[in-house]
Amino acid sequence: MVSTIIETNSLRNYFIFNEDGRFIEVLNGALKFDDIRNYNVELIIPDNSNQSVNILAGYMVAGKLGALVGAASKPCYLILREKNLQSFKEPVKHVIYGKKSVETLYNLLVFFQEKGYIE
Repeated sequence: MVSTIIETNSLRNYFIFNEDGRFIEVLNGALKFDDIRNYNVELIIPDNSNQSVNILAGYMVAGKLGALVGAASKPCYLILREKNLQSFKEPVKHVIYGKKSVETLYNLLVFFQEKGYIE
């Protein structure tokens, strides 16, 4: 099984994703085990005109793919909204820095979409 590590806003906070959708969130040394299928997922990246774009929604147009190029200098956000309809919870927003982390996360989330794990 292949695992992918995505760094968040500090060296002590990161995600380890498995290709089956399960992941471990590491927050200051504490571990939280979860599954991407339990969440509605958005990946928000500022585009060249500094507008926020959820690059997972709808079809990517060529101009919006350029947003990945500028991702190294601007913070991007992974937003996880729990699918539990019994109680409302605020979405969790994770800051993702660095072009490599953003590109890797984007490719991983597209893979999860193709597998039907996320919408």
